[in-house]
Amino acid sequence: MLRLVPAVFAVVLATGCPAAPEEIEGDEAGECDDGVDNDQDGNTDCADDTCAAAAICAEDTGTPDERPADTDTDADTDTDTDADTDTDTDADTDADTDSDADTDTDPGVCGGDCDAAYYTTCTCAASDPCGWSDDNVCDSACSTRVSVPFDDGDDCPVEGDTDTDTDTDTDTDTDTDTDTDTDPPGCSSGTWQTEVIDSIGAVGEFTALDVDGSDGVHVVYYDADAGDLKYAYQPAGGSWSTEPLVAVPEDVGQHAAMKVDGSGTVHVAYYDTTNKDLKYATRRASGLVTVETLDWVNDVGKDASLALDSSGGVHVSYLDDISYSGDLKYAYRSPSGLVTVEKLVETGDVGHYTGLDVDASGGVHVSHSRITYGELFYVYRSPSGLVTNTSIHGTGSAGRFSSLGIDSAGEIHIVWSSGSTGRVRYAQVPQSGAPVIAELDSKGVSQQHTSLLVDDDDNVHIAYHNGELQYVYLAAPNQPPAIVTVDDGEDQGRYPSVGVDSAGTPHISYYDRINKDLKHAYRCP
Repeated sequence: MLRLVPAVFAVVLATGCPAAPEEIEGDEAGECDDGVDNDQDGNTDCADDTCAAAAICAEDTGTPDERPADTDTDADTDTDTDADTDTDTDADTDADTDSDADTDTDPGVCGGDCDAAYYTTCTCAASDPCGWSDDNVCDSACSTRVSVPFDDGDDCPVEGDTDTDTDTDTDTDTDTDTDTDTDPPGCSSGTWQTEVIDSIGAVGEFTALDVDGSDGVHVVYYDADAGDLKYAYQPAGGSWSTEPLVAVPEDVGQHAAMKVDGSGTVHVAYYDTTNKDLKYATRRASGLVTVETLDWVNDVGKDASLALDSSGGVHVSYLDDISYSGDLKYAYRSPSGLVTVEKLVETGDVGHYTGLDVDASGGVHVSHSRITYGELFYVYRSPSGLVTNTSIHGTGSAGRFSSLGIDSAGEIHIVWSSGSTGRVRYAQVPQSGAPVIAELDSKGVSQQHTSLLVDDDDNVHIAYHNGELQYVYLAAPNQPPAIVTVDDGEDQGRYPSVGVDSAGTPHISYYDRINKDLKHAYRCP
């Protein structure tokens, strides 16, 4: 685009345009309402006698100069009203090329019709006194009437501005639709998505998962290659990060159990294989990690389960594997850090595969297995310390990999597998009366690890392994279970741990035994 320097502009003004032929107002179409004195006689449009007979002047009540200026409010305010608050962070760039052909009929401030009057009013200078551009017809006319080229896009509009304003306003209003839709591509409501969290080395056994109050997902798991306890975290709508939680020369991290408190602190109980101790670690939201030993007498800490009470106390059930005989032990750590340890049951190889929860009154509920006789037991320890031990089921290695939860009515829910038959069963234990037992799976696969959670609405969520990863949802007590296959890959779903976010979306961490990876599954909301 060529712009005139002042010297050239002077040449244009000095040279001027050739004298126009004699004009008669109204002898050409449009001259009686163009706002220009075409015949230079001092009268414009309908005020000139030669326009008196023109149809437009018969209706005109004033001179052109008294007509209202261009009322064309074509400000293209294109109000893109998609407020899209549907939480989907897709920045939808809506390129709505607004081709509104608004034929704007204003006479134009400068007026003129590419003839002498046009040049008289606006001149053929490289400036834009009218604030218009792209009038190709006039550009062409000016270029033939002056000896110096000028900017084709900077002269005045043609008479009537009939430029069918095609407003190529490519409305690139990058509609950032505060649509925080955290669903990844392909995540349609009700379907399950799976992903790998960690694939560095042989990782993912002994997983434990919990979801915090901000819907962040926390997972602890065992790194078999390093012999470490590892930690993974995914903030709501964010990406996974992983780190060693306890990395020491000893072999640590098996039999992990974990919960997250209201401040975002992660509490973990785990087994120190080297020293045969029950260890306890915390990770604050700041990243600070502390480790302490809760119990070191005999071979203690396998099959751990952990719960937090409303006052910040930590409760852990676990196996005391003394001479491979087995006692059920329980440790309590007060908010001040005081630790007490006791045996809950110590008769006949008990305390295997524990599951634990704490009620609102501080009562402790534990499921465990008596391996010798293949029997599932339920233990209640009252706030005063009174312990009862009740048999729930006693057929064929019952009680393996048990998991327990409590609903708001105080009823107990337990899931477990039977090692010899490979069946998965679920029991609802009322406060009084006999437990109700249902068989969930009879596929007959060994090592059927299980996990159970009762959410705030008393819905029961169960994950288990039967060669594949399975999920069970019971919408309310005594309702038929809905069972779905989450991951049908070969030997997927060992060591599952289930949690639920504030929207009711279930999350499951689990072990991919074929690839030796830690994986995560969740149901799309």
